[in-house]
Amino acid sequence: VKTFKCSACGDTYTEVVATEACNAVYKGTKYVLYSGSMTYAEAKAFCEKFGGHLVKITSQEENDVVAGLVASSGIKSWINGTDEVKEGTWCFDDGEKMTYLNWSQGEPNSNSGTDQDYMSMFLSGKWDDSHGELGGFVCEFDHKHTYSSSIETQSDISKAVKTFKCSACGDTYTEVV
Repeated sequence: VKTFKCSACGDTYTEVVATEACNAVYKGTKYVLYSGSMTYAEAKAFCEKFGGHLVKITSQEENDVVAGLVASSGIKSWINGTDEVKEGTWCFDDGEKMTYLNWSQGEPNSNSGTDQDYMSMFLSGKWDDSHGELGGFVCEFDHKHTYSSSIETQSDISKAVKTFKCSACGDTYTEVV
């Protein structure tokens, strides 16, 4: 949490601050794991503030991508999922039914009656039902490649290779020009 103070009037406000720990791009989607102690609602609002949402995991392949981020960060993290509306019925925040699940053994368990209405990911990539604050969360953003280019002239002056590199994910491709 960072506190800001107006130099003119002295008013203050606080804002939840998180830092990007790591990211990945998979099938046109960018996944960013942020570190910062937040509740599920705060993490959800943070992602939405920047044009994304908590990651909606819909396949084993997608789970593997996100699990790689969580494992490399070493931080148990919020992912998109709740049973807040009806205990035991898990869905995404937008109400969409979940078709892929990856619960850790014995989960979800509501911890013997504790309201654990939100989904998180262990470092193993398995899921847990949680509450309170966690140290990380994963946001999902549509990823648009933004390429910059460089030209390399070949010894045969009639040909040059132009290399394009995405500034966000590092993806490259080349063209002979």
